[in-house]
Amino acid sequence: MREHGLLDWKFKWEKTKRAMGRCWYGKKLICLSKPLCAINKEEDCIDTALHEIAHALAYLKNGETGHGSAWKKWCVMIGAKPQRCYSEKDVVSVPFKYHLINADTQKFICGYHRRPKWTRYALRGNSGKANYLLQVKGVLTRCQLLENKS
Repeated sequence: MREHGLLDWKFKWEKTKRAMGRCWYGKKLICLSKPLCAINKEEDCIDTALHEIAHALAYLKNGETGHGSAWKKWCVMIGAKPQRCYSEKDVVSVPFKYHLINADTQKFICGYHRRPKWTRYALRGNSGKANYLLQVKGVLTRCQLLENKS
């Protein structure tokens, strides 16, 4: 960061599992995801760091936030790919800890990294498993939340 003139900016590792990097303008802070950097290629992590540095430079030098033309210009100047987000085919994601499935068909609906707060309100059947009545694509669906042990 010093190499790019961000002398009073700080770096921090985060536990986030959805965003590989973030730039906090007000805090003068650039963060990278420790879990995502641990399972992805070093070159992708370096590109993410440069991506976030470009955000800081676009903000400081041009007053621009987001992925606009000034950010793209700074990306090219410092060697980052001027792409807004990584794609699932390029970057490995952290597996979800919880899987919401349709209780009748056992089909996967979505995943969660943390246990959702709404799980406090469960209907327990004869099997002892917690069931949730949720609206999935406009239809009330009986669902179960399974913990991924792998």
